[in-house]
Amino acid sequence: MLVRRTRRTVDVRRASARALATRAAAAGSVAIGSAAVGALAAGAVAIGRLTVGRADVGGLRIRRLEIGELTLGSDACGMGVVADTTYAEAVERTRAALAGQGFGILTEIDVVATLHAKLGVEVPPQVILGACSPPLAHRALQVEPDLGLLLPCNVVVRVDGGTVRVTALDPQVMVGVTGRPELGAVAAEARQRLRAALDDVAAGRS
Repeated sequence: MLVRRTRRTVDVRRASARALATRAAAAGSVAIGSAAVGALAAGAVAIGRLTVGRADVGGLRIRRLEIGELTLGSDACGMGVVADTTYAEAVERTRAALAGQGFGILTEIDVVATLHAKLGVEVPPQVILGACSPPLAHRALQVEPDLGLLLPCNVVVRVDGGTVRVTALDPQVMVGVTGRPELGAVAAEARQRLRAALDDVAAGRS
């Protein structure tokens, strides 16, 4: 097992380790190939690019993980607002607000109907709208052809107790997941447009 800390690369390959622990580590990339790691524990890890091949990771315990511009941990990977209205009205507001920012709805998943039909369970009202701006999607796909794996951008309207919440995936996530900083500009514009749409929903504008 080869582990180089605070350098360009951390490489764990063809290794079998009961535990790999560090207080803090920083690397340009981390590659886990044919590895069996019993536990990976760290206080903070900053990674430019993370690649996991055929790996068996028994436990991954990191208080804070940063991959490029994507931060997972106490920070969320989405953005949202509270809609001071009914669930049905919030769904319509969301559709209108997204359209106003150039987003079409490509997919729609009624979570309540789907889970009831498949599992016979009852859950609070929730719909997942797959929003897409064709010009932005085209620009992004020119940079990373496999970005379709992360499209469309999901926007969720759901009831949480007595509150209606509307949340959207932060487009900056695609910069961190792909490790392609060239996507920064299009991600920033998409984020700005989605943020404006969410603000319109919260304000009752359409």
